[in-house]
Amino acid sequence: MDIKYRKFEGFKLCKLDTKGRLNFPSSYHKIIEELDEESRDDLVLTVDAQNNRLIIDVFNTAVQRYKAQSGVNDVDAQRLISSVSFPLLLDAQKRLQIQKEALSQMGVPPYKKGESRAMTIVHAKDRFEIYASEAWSQKIKGLDLG
Repeated sequence: MDIKYRKFEGFKLCKLDTKGRLNFPSSYHKIIEELDEESRDDLVLTVDAQNNRLIIDVFNTAVQRYKAQSGVNDVDAQRLISSVSFPLLLDAQKRLQIQKEALSQMGVPPYKKGESRAMTIVHAKDRFEIYASEAWSQKIKGLDLG
């Protein structure tokens, strides 16, 4: 089962603290809670360094998407997605724990104690994408919707 798409969810601005905890919006928690147990257990946080983002996705969906885009076989797709993925960890306050390695790979520089970072979470069809807010602003800058 994939992450269910809800129209007009848009994006949410969140703060990432120095411990790598990201306040994950409650409306997004509800979407994850609607997944069957097996899919929830298979959620991963995948680094897309080329686009400076993290993707929250069901592992098998991420593998199939990569396989379709690149034309590689199942084993190679699983190997690659596994090598750039981290477990999806939520603490007792339902904050998303983002590993320092993942932040570094997506281009978020280290920061000083007490400092927080603005992050943007986008509900993009059947997954969530996490960007440093500056990177998201650059991505949509000049977007012509007319």
